[in-house]
Amino acid sequence: MDLTAAEGRVLGCLMEQAALAPDDYPVTLNDLRLACNQAEARQPIVAYGDRQVEDTLLALKSKGLARFVPSVNGDRAIRYSHRAGSRWRMSEAELAVLSVLLLGGPQTLGAVQARASRLHRFAGAAQVEAVLDALAARTPAPFAARLHGPVAGPRARWAQALVDDLFDDGAIAEAEEVPPGAGVDLVNAPTYAELAARVAELERRLAAASERQATGDDWARTHPYSRAGGEPRGERGWREFPVDDDRALPAGSDEAGSLLDRLADIERRVARIEAELGALR
Repeated sequence: MDLTAAEGRVLGCLMEQAALAPDDYPVTLNDLRLACNQAEARQPIVAYGDRQVEDTLLALKSKGLARFVPSVNGDRAIRYSHRAGSRWRMSEAELAVLSVLLLGGPQTLGAVQARASRLHRFAGAAQVEAVLDALAARTPAPFAARLHGPVAGPRARWAQALVDDLFDDGAIAEAEEVPPGAGVDLVNAPTYAELAARVAELERRLAAASERQATGDDWARTHPYSRAGGEPRGERGWREFPVDDDRALPAGSDEAGSLLDRLADIERRVARIEAELGALR
C-alpha cells in the first residue's frame, strides 16, 4: 500500500504516540500536529497546519488506517487513533520499528534500535534486526528495505518502503550511527563547527537586514519625498531610486517586499540549522 509523505508522517506519529503516551491516546488534532512538526527524531522537518493534518487523517481513514474517536466525558475534541495493527496484522514490536522508519528516514540498525526501544522493549539488536527482516519480507509488498552498505550488524541501514520518493538519492548515503538516547539521526550531517559557522553567518545577515528594514520604515515616515513633492515617482507613487542607491528602501516598495521574502527564507534556514545543532549537542 503506497502512502503519501503526509500520510506516512501522520500515521507514524499516531503509532508513536500510542506506544509513547498510552494514557493520552487517542490524540487530539493539536497534539497530532505538534507531533508531526517537532524537530527531534523527524526527517524531513515539516510544518503542517490543522487542515493538512485533518485531510491526511481522512485519507488514512479511507484506507482503513485511522479511526476517529467520538468525544467522551465532556471532552468535545475529536480524538484520533491508528488501525495499522489490525489492518496489517502487526505486532507491537513491528509497529514500533515501522513508526521509527516512517518518522526518521533511512537509519542504521543501531539508530533504529535506540529509537524503537523507547516505544517497545527489545531483547537486543538481534531482535530489532529480525523485525526489520520480517517487515522487508512482507508480501505482496515489503514494508521496509535494507539499503546499500553493510548487509548485517549495527551499521546496516534501513528505510521504510511505504512512501515513494520521500528522500532524494543524497539522503540515503551512509549516516553516522546514533548512540542510544541520542536525538536525531542526521543523514549526511555536517560537522558541528560547520553548522555553527552557518548559524553565525545567517544571524549576521538577519540582523543587518532587520536593521535596514527598520531604518526603511523610519525613512518612509519622515522623508519629504516618500509620498509628496516634486520628485519623479514609480507606478505606485514611490520615488524611484537607481539600482546602486545605498539608502534605506521605503516600506511597501517592491524592493522592501523582496527583502521581507529574503528575511523569511533566512529565518526558516536558521530554524532548521538550530534544530540540527540541537541534535548534535
